[in-house]
Amino acid sequence: MAASLLFFFKAVKARWRDAWDSDDEGDMISRTNGFRAFMRFLRRRMGEDDLTEVSRDWATALLKDIKIHDDDFSKVNFPAGTSGESALYKSLLEGRLVV
Repeated sequence: MAASLLFFFKAVKARWRDAWDSDDEGDMISRTNGFRAFMRFLRRRMGEDDLTEVSRDWATALLKDIKIHDDDFSKVNFPAGTSGESALYKSLLEGRLVV
């Protein structure tokens, strides 16, 4: 399972590199709320696809069509706390920014 998480979060980083590398205040993709939302999303999608392991190709394909941009990962769209985590999770499920 460790390899699956590595593949998944490498795909997240590759998909949203600018947001991942940002250390601006409020950018949350690589912080706790981002991590928790992505983990919830991964668990749900693995369950839907009946997977026990994640491949690089699956993780990349899963994220490629999500219409969230690097600059969307802000405290305006995803505030601190569980509300931001929930908003990101819902956005990932919808495949677009939902605010």
